[in-house]
Amino acid sequence: MGYKNFGGENKYMPKLSVIVPIYNVATYLRECLDSILSQSFTDYELILVDDGSTDDSGAICDEYTSNEKRVSVIHKDNEGLVRARKTGLLMASGDYVICIDGDDWIEAGAFEYLAGLMDSENVDLVLTARFKDTGASSRKIEQAFSEGRYDRKRIEKEILPHMIVNDAFFRWGISPNMWDRIFKRKSLLKCQMDVEDLLTMGEDAACTYPYILDCDSLYITHEAFYHYRQTTTSMTSTSSDAETERKRFRTLYSSVLGLIRKRAIRRDSKTISESEAFDDTSRYVLDGNVIDDLCRQWRDYILFLSVPRADLLLDGFDDLDYLFPFPDVHKGDRIVIYGAGEYGQRLYRYCERSGFCKVVALVDRNYEELKKQGIPASSPSVISELEFDEIVLAISFAENRYSIMKDLRMKYPDKCIYEIDENLIKSENSLEAFGMKSF
Repeated sequence: MGYKNFGGENKYMPKLSVIVPIYNVATYLRECLDSILSQSFTDYELILVDDGSTDDSGAICDEYTSNEKRVSVIHKDNEGLVRARKTGLLMASGDYVICIDGDDWIEAGAFEYLAGLMDSENVDLVLTARFKDTGASSRKIEQAFSEGRYDRKRIEKEILPHMIVNDAFFRWGISPNMWDRIFKRKSLLKCQMDVEDLLTMGEDAACTYPYILDCDSLYITHEAFYHYRQTTTSMTSTSSDAETERKRFRTLYSSVLGLIRKRAIRRDSKTISESEAFDDTSRYVLDGNVIDDLCRQWRDYILFLSVPRADLLLDGFDDLDYLFPFPDVHKGDRIVIYGAGEYGQRLYRYCERSGFCKVVALVDRNYEELKKQGIPASSPSVISELEFDEIVLAISFAENRYSIMKDLRMKYPDKCIYEIDENLIKSENSLEAFGMKSF
């Protein structure tokens, strides 16, 4: 591991530390770094963590380090995002921390606005809206809660009951991302060090939600500064190692479940005592009913991640006589997959690989941008020209699913349109098959 611009007896102590984990993002890295260095707020250090990149990312980091004294780089072996963030945090010295991915970018004024809110509102966390960029398309996405300051009482009353899942399967409460917000460094370091290094999915959530559980206060704004770039490389590809994937997901599920439960106070013999709960990993002890609900929300979040990967994660998947989680779609059926996001792509690849169903089309409203990324998506208008048995909605988010279902029902018989079966997903048999027995 090599270091540049670190150390020294008189190391500058900035207000803000900006941490950018980097792995093979040379195509976008300059835009990311330029957006940081052009900020009006200058009381920050920029820590680049080159996680064993094999493209030009490392050289680009060195170039920026040599030209700007606020920029430091750590070149290290590839160990994944979690370890890269830990490495950056251990080197950070600012009061506050902002995390930015190397293929994303931020708008001017972001640091001044966010650091200013942390100071003026005296909070532990500021959460913002964000932009999701897909090619030339940019869509603003707000947090699900009202703007304003939340003290501890408001957090427990208004945020925690919907913190992870906001009523429907699946609708975000607080989004799990670490990059559209600003943290207190010391508190973030504690939470980040609790995250298991092997995680490659859900690693943001494993840090964000425990952090919120320990917040005295937070502030939510609907202002947006962060541009999340959605590309084919942003999506998780199918792994050939089902055992490793199962280990990662079950570790994610159980480790955060444990962190939630540590904040529990119960008054029966079966549960955690107040003295056991209130240890150095937790600042607050919560009522058992609140903990039960948070555990349910966490379970639903893990199911949200797991369902698109059921071919790898669900025990007995290959023995099913239907296409999980669509119990009325059977082997040999001709299907239209509606939704060419990560879920739809994975379902498409599974059917192409296994031959379980014949995919006659993969359609999406955003098909033009997806085609530019090499995804074989078509316009939903082609459905009327096709011969098929079922339309399968490979869409995880509730609002999108409901909107598309309403539109399809105006054109096609209900009996040929299938969305994910939530009762099946949350059944005891499915939870056990996913390695998620009831808590």
